[in-house]
Amino acid sequence: MRRRERGAARPALAFRLSPLGFLRGGAAAAPSPRCAWGPTSGPAPARAPAPAPAPPPGPVPAPAPPPGPVPAPAPAPPPGPVPAPAPAPPPVPAPAPAPAPPPVPAPAPAPPPVPAPAPAPAPPPVPAPAPAPPPVPAPAPAPAPAPVPAPAPAPPPIPALAPAPAPAPAPAPAMPAAAFLSWVGAGTVAWLAVRAGLALLSAIRVWALGNPAGVGRHLGQWAVVTGGTDGIGKAYAEELAKRGLKIVLISRSQEKLNQVAQEIKENFKVETKTIAVDFGSEDIYNRIKAGLEGLEIGILVNNVGVSYEYPEYFLDIPDLDNMINQLVSVNVLSVCKMTRLVLPGMLARSKGVILNISSASGMSPVPLLAIYSATKAFVDFFSQCLHEEYKSKGIIVQSVLPYFVATKMAKIRKPTLDKPSPETYVKSAINTVGLQSRTFGYLVHAIMAWIVTTLLPASVTLKLTMNLNKKLRARFLKKAKNN
Repeated sequence: MRRRERGAARPALAFRLSPLGFLRGGAAAAPSPRCAWGPTSGPAPARAPAPAPAPPPGPVPAPAPPPGPVPAPAPAPPPGPVPAPAPAPPPVPAPAPAPAPPPVPAPAPAPPPVPAPAPAPAPPPVPAPAPAPPPVPAPAPAPAPAPVPAPAPAPPPIPALAPAPAPAPAPAPAMPAAAFLSWVGAGTVAWLAVRAGLALLSAIRVWALGNPAGVGRHLGQWAVVTGGTDGIGKAYAEELAKRGLKIVLISRSQEKLNQVAQEIKENFKVETKTIAVDFGSEDIYNRIKAGLEGLEIGILVNNVGVSYEYPEYFLDIPDLDNMINQLVSVNVLSVCKMTRLVLPGMLARSKGVILNISSASGMSPVPLLAIYSATKAFVDFFSQCLHEEYKSKGIIVQSVLPYFVATKMAKIRKPTLDKPSPETYVKSAINTVGLQSRTFGYLVHAIMAWIVTTLLPASVTLKLTMNLNKKLRARFLKKAKNN
């Protein structure tokens, strides 16, 4: 009996002294019959159903101060004889706990561990407790905290932005129209100034200094002049004779040939020779070839030529077919044939000069002188081509393009500044040999040509020439009608 009491008092005391019993307000739970009386042979009492889960607690308050000593319960009366264990009665509700400080609410789910309070001092020994009441059902376990949702997957990494391309250099601001036009104007003026400067230097060299030594006996002993009895041809013959060359005169009238040959022989003391042929015929060149055979010819002047009697429309030219033959034979064929006869000897000696007398009428078209203008254009182009072909072999071929000269063919008797005498013109033109392969022969004529070719449009020149020749035609027809 004493053993049982001692054994029953130990669980109650131990429960009170445990930290859990202290935290529950010091109320000792009644030990189960097993704890009080030891093992029993009956079935275990049924456990009370688990209470509903408590709502989630609020914030955990600070722990209360430890309570004072719990008074010992009153001694229980001595138990009587122990009856046989009956079937487990329904669970008896636990007696109300002794007055205690306000209960501490249950801790929040998984709170941080609270340090255990210091153990209270052991109370004085108490008498054996009364028989233990039925076991108090264990409090329902705190509900498991709701599972923490898995963190959302990290968003895919944002690809690094490609470095922005370097900005293209800003284009230069467009040049304003006024500035552009001013540059164009300045460039044009500069270009014209350069051309004018070069033309001035060339003019000084040609017209002021000239090349007096370009033509002389160093080219050969003889000079051949076609159409040498009048005008420009006669002036060339006299100028060449003055430079010491022997002269061959070729023309249609033997009487005129003899007269001019005699004058040259007496005035310049040089030998002369004549060949009388009509360049309008095609069977004359064998005679000319025979007359020139054995002569060292250094200079050929292709001067012979014919023109219209007056300016006229092509179909109104009197004796048109014969005029066509005459103009082509005298102005074109003679130049080609005479060059054919003389050039081989020049090539053999690698020196020589061929002067082909063209006309300013061959530089640009001349209406109402259509055939004549075309034949003189042929002479100009033929001369330029021939010079390019043979200049590397020591041969000079010059195209001479005079404007009006006071000659019988031009029907101008009195010389003027712009219409020089044949002698004045030739003296100037012969000094351009070796300096210009295409010459106007006379400074005033060169200025006139520059104005026509540079300052005036071709259409204006053509119209002016047409109007001029219309007036000349009307004047001639009026004079012929009055006669």
